Amino acid sequence: MHSTQLNSSIASSFLIFRFTKTAILAMGLAIAGNANAEIFDFKYTFTGSSDVVTGTFSGTASGDVITNLSNITISFNGVAIPTDSTGSMYTGSVQLIGWANYGAQLSFDGLQNNAGFFDTNYPASPGTAYPNYGFVTYNNSTYGNYIEFGHTSTSNGQYTGTIFDVVNSEIPVYGYPAFNQAAWSVSAVPEAGEWAMMLLGLPLVGWVVRRKQYFLSTVVA
Repeated sequence: MHSTQLNSSIASSFLIFRFTKTAILAMGLAIAGNANAEIFDFKYTFTGSSDVVTGTFSGTASGDVITNLSNITISFNGVAIPTDSTGSMYTGSVQLIGWANYGAQLSFDGLQNNAGFFDTNYPASPGTAYPNYGFVTYNNSTYGNYIEFGHTSTSNGQYTGTIFDVVNSEIPVYGYPAFNQAAWSVSAVPEAGEWAMMLLGLPLVGWVVRRKQYFLSTVVA
């Protein structure tokens, strides 16, 4: 190959390679940026039983903590729990005043959870809007790492002195089994746009590798 042709081929391949690397990096940054606000799956298996609570929610991840929880759905042993008219459960958190309809958060390790999911707006009106179903998970100095799923004490959902007939509870201070961190999981669900970018990126990477191999074989020849 003539020197001029070789130099032209090198320059062309170098520019294409740099452009492709920049495009792949941009897609990666876009995916990373979208990862802050996304959809999550969660699951907890209660100690000493096969009872499982699963669900999905939207939220904003920052380090180990996920806030701005919305679009919440849960199931108990595969049976979906009723939601409100928007298709989401109500959520709240434990504050100094008791339950409040703000501040709910979950965490990837389960140790910083502070959330309750209910089928009525119990956090906003704890004296009147008693829930039929609820899933509660939080950690404080009084109860330790607390997690339970329950439903109301009567079939018509009337308040009977306690919020729930507890189906499963893990509150060590009351003699129940301790929260099992290994049984708690939260994972992000890739959105359609992220899948599209990843699928687009794979053939692009393959093309770069083939182009580089072709370039090297041309230089050697």
